[in-house]
Amino acid sequence: MSVLNICTPTPSMPALCGQAQPKNNAYNYRTKNMQLSGTIQNRTQTAIDFLKANRTKTYDRNEIANIYKKAGVPFTEAADNFFQEWYGVVENAYFYKIAKETDKFHKKGDIISIDCFFDLFDQEESIREEYEFSSVDEIEDSESLYFTAMIKKKYGEDTVPVAEGGYYYPGVIYVRPDGGLLIFHPDYDNVKPWEYNNFFELMCDELLSPAPEYVEIILQNQELSGTIMDCLYAAVRFANAHGGFKSCRLFNSFCWPWDTSQMPDDPELTDDELAKCLLQILQRQCSRPENIWPPTMIWHVLQ
Repeated sequence: MSVLNICTPTPSMPALCGQAQPKNNAYNYRTKNMQLSGTIQNRTQTAIDFLKANRTKTYDRNEIANIYKKAGVPFTEAADNFFQEWYGVVENAYFYKIAKETDKFHKKGDIISIDCFFDLFDQEESIREEYEFSSVDEIEDSESLYFTAMIKKKYGEDTVPVAEGGYYYPGVIYVRPDGGLLIFHPDYDNVKPWEYNNFFELMCDELLSPAPEYVEIILQNQELSGTIMDCLYAAVRFANAHGGFKSCRLFNSFCWPWDTSQMPDDPELTDDELAKCLLQILQRQCSRPENIWPPTMIWHVLQ
């Protein structure tokens, strides 16, 4: 099967896919997510309602309690309540803005990924690392761990780590016995943690500056690794199994969404032909095509 009239070669690469230039290079990411508008409180509440209605993981109290036990960290009632409400809700959420004008990186109307995430702790190592330092004297060589110890010392043994995240520089989130939350951002404020009554207030604060216009949630994802072609072949296989690239998102390590809207939708094309076309599409989006950033993750968007 020929791949003519699908892709356009770049100067750094021989013509693999013919000469036709796609008519529309506009980003096409807004079809399978929830639009957000209004105040930051309105946007955050709309996002939360959407995410809770599309929970991606089921909370198993015994499993999480056992992980905390192995980590040597108290699994408090407040931590249990936090996991019941938020587990599987925010971990696979991604927030976006729309470019209002054209600049050196974006065209007007392009969707821009906001570097903001929230992940609940469900790994023994992460929970232990953020809790076990009980003596400030033991960790004078590490400013971050010093303040982690100060949190435990000031707020008590039953204030435990439950998540990490936030805008740009992620912080560690702790829950107090009364259900209130702390987030420690060593890159923003290395003197004290920020305090909140609940997770809604914390999210509003973290999302205030970027003010997202869309939220999107992942149904299923696959990490990509190896050479650039290894990543592209894996991405093609994943997309083929999940409705094609129009139903998937392809990201690189800088949380930048590749625009794959020009990928051909032809069941007769081989994986090799599709991978070569995908390479050229990604190269067109790089200022230096020979130094393309390899994609690191692809996922299927939940409608």
